[in-house]
Amino acid sequence: MKIKINNLFSIIVALILCLAAIQNRFFDTILNVAGMDFVSLILSICLAISFGIVIYINKMKFTKTDLIINLYFAFFCIIGFIITGINSQSLLLFRTSMYFFMTFYIFKNMNMKDEKIIKYYEIAGILNTVFCLYFYFINIKTYGSGFRDVSMNLYFSVFALLFFLFVNMNNRYKITKYFICFIILIAIITSQQRTQIIPLMVTAIFYIISNDKFNLKSIFNILSIFLIVYLVIKLANNIGVFKLVVNRLSNGAITSEESTLWIRINTAKEYLNGMNIWNLLFGTGLFGKGELELFVPNYIYKYGILGSIFLAISIYMPAIKAGIKNKNNIKRFILISLLIMSIGGIISGFNGQNGQLLIASILGILLNNNIQMNNNINYNIKFMGKNKLER
Repeated sequence: MKIKINNLFSIIVALILCLAAIQNRFFDTILNVAGMDFVSLILSICLAISFGIVIYINKMKFTKTDLIINLYFAFFCIIGFIITGINSQSLLLFRTSMYFFMTFYIFKNMNMKDEKIIKYYEIAGILNTVFCLYFYFINIKTYGSGFRDVSMNLYFSVFALLFFLFVNMNNRYKITKYFICFIILIAIITSQQRTQIIPLMVTAIFYIISNDKFNLKSIFNILSIFLIVYLVIKLANNIGVFKLVVNRLSNGAITSEESTLWIRINTAKEYLNGMNIWNLLFGTGLFGKGELELFVPNYIYKYGILGSIFLAISIYMPAIKAGIKNKNNIKRFILISLLIMSIGGIISGFNGQNGQLLIASILGILLNNNIQMNNNINYNIKFMGKNKLER
């Protein structure tokens, strides 16, 4: 019975990541239950089922941290619905918080092999990449190469790329690995999103540093990536998107008062300046105007200063500490990946339903003590001058 439940749970976890990766990409006009499309509804059901399974497996036993965090989430939602009532806006804000708190609890308490976790993230990233490329090449026929398929889900692709580049597993074929890296790079470049392209540049630096040994393997890895990058640039140039990306990365485009960064900053100022002292301390909860794109201002706006401090102390800081302490396994690698993605994610991408779900899953894994480690997996990345993360 327990084996069947674990197998079911494993399938549902894979579904959660895959559905989050394609949310708002497909079936978004089919079905409308409480403001949810088909994918959102199935994703919410999967989260509720897996949340219940984890509670059942743990025999209703909560750690002190889990109990406090779940009580905070329940209090946050109950007060929010009492004040605002149940409407489309409050339900939308509720789902974002639900995706974060439920996903965090599930991934923090699940018992799973690290190899499975890696594969699930990779599959989610590949799915998102395929959908992004499909919609891009469909739309450029109508709107031209300047069409921007802006999708925050692309962080699933960035995360998958990091796994494919730096995680060495015995059953992985290099040709397949490099082909997947190629299509992920194409998806990110054609999206023209600086918040994902800049982390790619940092990833390239890490990759070169991590292959600094003068041997055939390192030379092959570097040459393969250079070839992939060349082909990506060639293709991007042929479809007319490469110059657009270069222009968007120019200093003027980033610092201009009309840039998306300054628009986000000014929007955050407007939202925060409109808060009274009560909202500033405890947040706007489920009766706010919506989600801000800037990560820290959004937390202050939604959860308040006190709520943000509570979440930082109870979740974020312990997770980062756990990642630093665990030097030779998936936790340290995931922490490094999170830091790389944060270069763009804190500006745009880590908020909203999918962003919060991805972040929550990473934080949960960092605090998970039940992950089964595979000694044949090497996390081949150098960090701050220290040795590679190899077992």
